[in-house]
Amino acid sequence: MTLQELAQVLGVWCWGERRLFEIVGSWVPSTPEPAVKACFAEASLRHAWRAARLEELFPSAYVPPASTLVRPGPDAPMLEALARLDDTVPRLAALYRVVVPARIAAYDRWLDAATLTERPYVRALRGVRNDQVEDWAAAVGELHRCVRTAADAAIAAAACADVEAASLR
Repeated sequence: MTLQELAQVLGVWCWGERRLFEIVGSWVPSTPEPAVKACFAEASLRHAWRAARLEELFPSAYVPPASTLVRPGPDAPMLEALARLDDTVPRLAALYRVVVPARIAAYDRWLDAATLTERPYVRALRGVRNDQVEDWAAAVGELHRCVRTAADAAIAAAACADVEAASLR
């Protein structure tokens, strides 16, 4: 992978983390459950932190300015479908059963394929990935506390299907 290609990948990931910061942060005021509200507030800030870490990794000496690299990637339709959800259970389910696992998998695929010349980026990206896993583990507990009935489970499943389907368009 060239430095330009690496910068483009980092730019797409950075955009995704920024967009998740916006989406999840926008849910905080409308979330009635205090524990979930706190979960979303924390997750939003951590998405912002990850975006900043990814932007710091841009090999700026070899590529255009970061502003030209941070742009939507293939997961943009999935994130926009996530943004349209309007209740706690669908939001938690789609975020932590579809979106976050997809991001973790993308980071893992890159880490598994990293070459010797990309090793300086591996440690930092592993930190971003591990932070994402910590968020996921904490939030899944909130999801399990909110899904109390078969109807809740059906709502969660439908939201996951809708958001995942958006990634296929």
